[in-house]
Amino acid sequence: MAAPTIVILIPSLTLGGAEKQALLLAQSLVRHNVGKPIVVGIGKPGQLEGKLKEKGIEGISLNMGFGFQLSRRKMWMRAWQFRRKIRALNPDLVVPLTFWPNVLGAFSCLGPGSAVCMWNQRSVEATLAYSLLERLSKHSVALYSGNSQTTAAFIQQRHHLPSRNKVTVLPNLISTESFGHEIGILKSNNGPRVLMMANFFPGKRQDLVLKGLKIWEDTHPDKGIELVFSGKAPGGYFVEQIKALAFDLNLKSKVAFCQFSSLEEALEMGIDIGLLATDSEGYSNSIMEYMEAGLPVLVSDIPANREVLGAQLDNQLFGPSPEEFASALQNLIEKKESWSSMGQANRADLLARHWEKAEQTWIQTIQNVLK
Repeated sequence: MAAPTIVILIPSLTLGGAEKQALLLAQSLVRHNVGKPIVVGIGKPGQLEGKLKEKGIEGISLNMGFGFQLSRRKMWMRAWQFRRKIRALNPDLVVPLTFWPNVLGAFSCLGPGSAVCMWNQRSVEATLAYSLLERLSKHSVALYSGNSQTTAAFIQQRHHLPSRNKVTVLPNLISTESFGHEIGILKSNNGPRVLMMANFFPGKRQDLVLKGLKIWEDTHPDKGIELVFSGKAPGGYFVEQIKALAFDLNLKSKVAFCQFSSLEEALEMGIDIGLLATDSEGYSNSIMEYMEAGLPVLVSDIPANREVLGAQLDNQLFGPSPEEFASALQNLIEKKESWSSMGQANRADLLARHWEKAEQTWIQTIQNVLK
């Protein structure tokens, strides 16, 4: 009997958070002989294509632009084109990651003779329109899942699921490869080097960080710090806003803008603290990677981030204002002698919850869906 074909659907074959999850999931499916994975990117090819080839996993880029920027007519035309391309792969199961892959993946599974489709909610997208395409597509979903309690509750409410239809929590996967990071060693001669790995999108609060850093600098003029922002900037608009704000606050000498392909690359430069400021989140890959690398972290105090931190909440959260960020930053800096133990505790806590348990949960869920 031929192994089932499992299409893992992602926005593009780049190396973003969901895309890294797709690679880890595909490797797990192969390792456990669950089926033949095909990783399909809706958009353009990128670095993930090479990673997949290294692992002997098929990757396909559809080179299709999709989103609310399209007219209604063009959106429906591309949805049907996408459906034909996915069905031509003869999948037994479609596993989408993120919003448009969820919608389009489910749309491709409507009708007789279709593949089984999962829905994997990975963020809280309250501002996105609830389109007719999404309303129609949801009827093909065999199993709803989220990568946190927060995202599970969100999709349960958004799709008006009955309480008996429990949304399965499928935790983010982590790599079994160690970062080999030297924990707790100050990397910069100009004070701690703080990294925020996040794309420049609405809801990511690089602006709050800059305003908080200015408050901190004004109250601690004799102390140094280096702040590094790294992330994609589609269209360039939001990153230019942040660069202009750094200039207006006279922080250009303390702030760097980089585009690291991975946290491993950033660690080679030297990072002391992992940072994430955000209004909403699903289950942050950035925080997970900081913790896995053994870094102390400073993150926005929202429910989803508390889920990622697990038991490691002390001294690693800050409130929603610049003043609260400045206070939390100084508090963490004063605990420099404890950075090593904090980083080790972060790593141990994350591995205890994700090392094998997350993979087992994913594999068992997919096996059950395929029955």
